[in-house]
Amino acid sequence: MEHVSRLLRPGMKCSEAAAIWQGFVHGQGTGWRTKVDLALPFSLVWSGPSIKTFTATGDSRVQENEPTLFEIWVCADGYWADHTKNLCPGELRPEYARLEEGLAHVYTSALHMCTHGSSLAELDRSVREGLAEIGYPGQPSHPICHGIGARAHEPPYAHQAGGGRRGRAARRGQLPDHRGRGREALALPRRDRADMSSEIWTGALNDAYRLGGSVGLYDTTLRDGEQTVGVVLDPEQKLEIARLLDELGIDRIEAGFPRVSQDDWRAVELIAGAGLRAEVWGFSRAVPADLEALVELGVPASVIESPISDLKLDAIGVPREKMLDRITSAMQFAAEHGIHAAFFGVDSTRAAPDFYERVYKSAVDAGAKEVVVVDTLGIASPEAVAELVGRTVDWVGADVPVHFHGHNDFGLATAAAVAAVRAGARWVHGTINGMGERAGNANLGEVALTLRALYGVESHLELDRVRDVSERVRELSGYELEPWKPVTGETLFRRESGAVASQFHDPPSIEPYSSRLVAAERAIVLGKKSGLDSIRIKAEELGLDVPEEKRAELLARVKELGASKRGLVSDDEFKELAGA
Repeated sequence: MEHVSRLLRPGMKCSEAAAIWQGFVHGQGTGWRTKVDLALPFSLVWSGPSIKTFTATGDSRVQENEPTLFEIWVCADGYWADHTKNLCPGELRPEYARLEEGLAHVYTSALHMCTHGSSLAELDRSVREGLAEIGYPGQPSHPICHGIGARAHEPPYAHQAGGGRRGRAARRGQLPDHRGRGREALALPRRDRADMSSEIWTGALNDAYRLGGSVGLYDTTLRDGEQTVGVVLDPEQKLEIARLLDELGIDRIEAGFPRVSQDDWRAVELIAGAGLRAEVWGFSRAVPADLEALVELGVPASVIESPISDLKLDAIGVPREKMLDRITSAMQFAAEHGIHAAFFGVDSTRAAPDFYERVYKSAVDAGAKEVVVVDTLGIASPEAVAELVGRTVDWVGADVPVHFHGHNDFGLATAAAVAAVRAGARWVHGTINGMGERAGNANLGEVALTLRALYGVESHLELDRVRDVSERVRELSGYELEPWKPVTGETLFRRESGAVASQFHDPPSIEPYSSRLVAAERAIVLGKKSGLDSIRIKAEELGLDVPEEKRAELLARVKELGASKRGLVSDDEFKELAGA
């Protein structure tokens, strides 16, 4: 490598660098000349941050201050081996120091898992998840061995291969380089990935569909969520919720629509000045007065909405061309006044495809920094969402982050959000508890858990805080949830069935993920469906001495009481039945 290092120059073609290395090795051998046969099948060289899996050496250029990865595959004495080395012409860019530290953290976590009898599948899953957090989505264990610049080689992940729309997806699903803590949070894992992987028990079925990477969460509880029928939040309550969202790990908080009322104006003002780690965003229509309010409040970023479906345009009596003029004027105004704008096309999933494309391209040309695909009425199937998001990513280009904002009218909000991330959305919108008009918005807790557990996509959401935040938002808003609701439901980890109680000692056999993941308590409850193991466990829990020969009789009494009261038997009632 010293020979190559002396000759490596910025601007040199990767193929030229490969020829230098390959020629040297071919001439010098491996140091085992005359002792082993040597075959030299191929050498690969990649340079810079755009390294992708199985992108063969070609005419791309060696980049100054960036790692150039050399890999040479040889066959020595019948055994295949590869030799990998990173060189850098000039000084390596500073951000790679953070990546190097992150790789060391993943490696250390992997070493801690390597004990006798450990599961190789769990080890591989832990390493992949750790690598995803530091910017190597979808990769097996190679990067922690190869170091900075490595992008692993087997198996080839289609969403990272070079060429075509799928080739560009190497960046999809990764948290973009936005203001605030987001970028730094990607550099170092926020929690022990080994422990995290041991709390998810979904098996290997989903492994073929894992995406890796990260996604940003954009919360609209304080605006779209408050549109839940009957919910009214005052400015101080909204500030309290914003602080909770910030502690929860939400990346962007939509503080509200200041032009709606004086209370909403005050809420945006309070939240914008609260010193939160999360980015504070506003909400505006594409009308001058709304935009001027953002400028007056000093809100640095905002979604700017306009209806674009013919159904909506006809309802308000505005023709397409006039609305397009409003949109481009609004984006120009935002750009001129330093507002980081995301165009939000209301009812975009029902817009005419040709007009949709024209509007989104025009919005970006006029100054929109990001765009939002909006399923206002929740009518899009996950497959349709993936198609529309994928096309939008292609139309606006890799430098313009695409969001997805979905509703739950057909119960598909979480599935649609996942489909959007698969297709390249870098941000998912949603609310706490899925609050919102009609059937509500995507539930951010459900989306975050689903992406992490089933697809290996990380977010900054602290799942062990979700239930507390959910409860407080419900208290302030004045509504209840179904007790069986995913993530936050009251009965998720309570077991009444006797058949299930017999396996209560082995959580992975009856639960898809650990109760610790969401900071919930496991419990056996008694009722009509209880069994003998339920009686045994509950008696032990309450410190009651119930001999084995008495349990069947006590179970019959518990079942009878549970059936007659059409509910659960309380601990006090159980004690009374047991004669305690």
